[in-house]
Amino acid sequence: MVAVVEDDESYRLAVQRLLKSAGFQVRSFASAEDFLDSGQQHATACLIADIRMPGDVRAGSAG
Repeated sequence: MVAVVEDDESYRLAVQRLLKSAGFQVRSFASAEDFLDSGQQHATACLIADIRMPGDVRAGSAG
């Protein structure tokens, strides 16, 4: 599964559509917190993330 973490909804949906059209299974998240809360870390083979997003970042995660 490819996880897309992006706060800009239009960009997040565009990336999700592109990856799905290429045959990938995709889940998208509006924030790092949403991704971490989802419990999908172990099911994620690839993570595409915006590196500049507003909000708190949990200790131990990239920020």
